[in-house]
Amino acid sequence: MGGMKLKVGALLLFMLVAGRASAAGDRKQARDLYEQGTALYNVGEYRSALEKFKAAHALGNTPIT
Repeated sequence: MGGMKLKVGALLLFMLVAGRASAAGDRKQARDLYEQGTALYNVGEYRSALEKFKAAHALGNTPIT
């Protein structure tokens, strides 16, 4: 029984660490998309910029500053 609890605990810890790594990757990708959108907006490519902003928002659903 103790071995099962250890396995479940290890699995939960792995899932937590993997989730954080994934979230960090998503934040970086969202920031990159946001920066691409800003560059497009600055040259008047508003529709393309909007698509980048939407994609960035979909990754984290949080403001990026």
